[in-house]
Amino acid sequence: RRDCPFCEQTLEDSALQLIDQYVEYLNENEAKQIKRASDLFSQLKSERKNFGEIYKLALKRSSEYNKSKAFIPSMENEFLSELQDISEFDSDYQLIKNLLDEKKGDISKVISTSELQFSIQSIENWIRKSNASIESNNEKFLSFNKKKNNLNSERLDLNRRLCKSKF
Repeated sequence: RRDCPFCEQTLEDSALQLIDQYVEYLNENEAKQIKRASDLFSQLKSERKNFGEIYKLALKRSSEYNKSKAFIPSMENEFLSELQDISEFDSDYQLIKNLLDEKKGDISKVISTSELQFSIQSIENWIRKSNASIESNNEKFLSFNKKKNNLNSERLDLNRRLCKSKF
């Protein structure tokens, strides 16, 4: 039997067992919270990497499109929508990481949504705008490919415009 350090009463075996169960429960809960925060950060890091690759791919496609559209006169005034550079939001990712690190350090800390709301909203807006730009660009790619695959109609259209301007 041991004495309680606070009230100095003698603790029975059943009380000691209950305290041990409570401590074990807290340790398991703490481990779950730390793992969840780590998993969230891993997911966030992976998504940031994917968004960076999407941005680089969009730049590459835009460059190729701009070079190729010179060969199809009807496409010369068609421009692709540009994606905003995801690295502009690295401070938002860093804030989220810092809050998750704080949570891992002290699981009793509650992360308020107001701390995260602006950062999450900024990233979500980037995703929405990027998706809209990608959709718009895909339509332009389809149109370009259609015209590229049917160069006879492109030549015919060009000849008509030449005849109209000569007339």
